[in-house]
Amino acid sequence: MRALCSLGLIFLATACVPAVTPPLLGAPTGEAVMVTSDSYANGQFSLSYPTGWRVITSPVGAAPSVTLVAPDDCALIVVAAESVEAPAVPESCQDQDILSETRTVRLDSRSVTLAGSAPLSGWNDFLIAFEHVAGSIEAGL
Repeated sequence: MRALCSLGLIFLATACVPAVTPPLLGAPTGEAVMVTSDSYANGQFSLSYPTGWRVITSPVGAAPSVTLVAPDDCALIVVAAESVEAPAVPESCQDQDILSETRTVRLDSRSVTLAGSAPLSGWNDFLIAFEHVAGSIEAGL
């Protein structure tokens, strides 16, 4: 009897599996990215980012970009295959004076834009990180 109940539960469970994979569960149509402990790469560009910074990749379907976030969460650098504006710092940092920097880096026949923001109190450290990222940008995967 126990075997019959187990067999019945198996048939019941398999009846819940869709015959066709829903589109949401299919392969994503976004561009491949590779993130390591100190680098980021997509089909358009690659870069090295500072130790301790977090990497936030662009959503599927959006132009290739990456947002780099400092350990204190107040300094941000966006690198994109299209023109971007300096990112807004988190609300918890907005009580400080904020500065921003934007630069375009040419890669072969295309360009990559860097835009960053950071509090004045950490501006010198931010500029070192910004220059590190800008100097490391190369053509992508």
